[in-house]
Amino acid sequence: MWLIATDEAGYGPKLGPLVIVATTWKLPTSETDFAKAFAHLAEPVRCGKATIRIDDSKAIFRPASRKSKNATSLMPEIELPAALTPLHLVTSAVAATLEVSEKNSACSRKFTDWLDRINPQDASDRAQTPWLDLQGTPPLTSLDSVRPILDHWCPTSTADEYSVARLCNVHCRVITAGRFNQICGDGKNKSDLLTQASLGLVRDAIASAPTDGTLRGDIHVFCDRHGGRRYYADAIGQTLGTAFPNNATHALTPEPIKIVEEASRNSRYTVDDGDREIRWNFTVKGDRFAPVALSSMIAKYIRERMMGALNRYFAARHQGDTPLKPTAGYPQDAKRFLVDIADQIRRDEIDIDRLVRQR
Repeated sequence: MWLIATDEAGYGPKLGPLVIVATTWKLPTSETDFAKAFAHLAEPVRCGKATIRIDDSKAIFRPASRKSKNATSLMPEIELPAALTPLHLVTSAVAATLEVSEKNSACSRKFTDWLDRINPQDASDRAQTPWLDLQGTPPLTSLDSVRPILDHWCPTSTADEYSVARLCNVHCRVITAGRFNQICGDGKNKSDLLTQASLGLVRDAIASAPTDGTLRGDIHVFCDRHGGRRYYADAIGQTLGTAFPNNATHALTPEPIKIVEEASRNSRYTVDDGDREIRWNFTVKGDRFAPVALSSMIAKYIRERMMGALNRYFAARHQGDTPLKPTAGYPQDAKRFLVDIADQIRRDEIDIDRLVRQR
């Protein structure tokens, strides 16, 4: 049995990308107690001087006050800020876990190489957005340095090995402001965009199993609610109808979708694919569930790295009398930041639709 969990970072901001991550897990049996299977992820583990646990990224990442001179999480220097250390170690451990599972210890530790691997779909958009250039930024931490996390996540004793969930894959979308505006300009709202992109990652996860191109066995999908959206049946049908366009024997259609619940806090569906059942769960505060929380943490880390690149790009070109104050991209501060860089926008003829989300 399999579980796929998705979450996002950057849904609300006006600047910077929307990042969505899906993690794929192998569950030990068809009768798995989810709480038990993922309990080890929520338990804290020491890694160097840091204590690591899997939780909602907003609980883990606590940047210093933007008014403080110690607001290192927003500073445009190339070094990673201290506030980002837990997410950095977690993401490094995720990359190392996949290396170990693939028996490939020679993978590049460059962050950009790993991002290209999990996000090939948006590589061109990222490359054509100069303020998201991550070349020269710090690499992921080495496998040996995150070994305590790996040992905690991937127990080697036989008793533990068959009772806990195992991380098997990661897929990602990095939707730049330019792409965001293009999609919304085609008639979708931002909630539609988030749902479509998230379910697209689930489709990719189902279709990219390492063996024969599809996950065998039942699949449970867990997502945080998308912008307050309550109804997902049509979106699931549209996504699964194109799940395997090159393999008709595995194509799914909207007909088998069963609405189990569409309530104020949960929306649940099942899809009978003949050989397996896919169960979908969209939950308010879904990031309290460990695999969703891990997706949230990876997404937040990627977005923070990209916001660091954006701040460095404009700080290096700023010609004012005082240093440019960095931004996290949220609407009110984004408005301030755009006023501060107005001369740069005019001077460099920056297309505002590629920089600022219009919705």
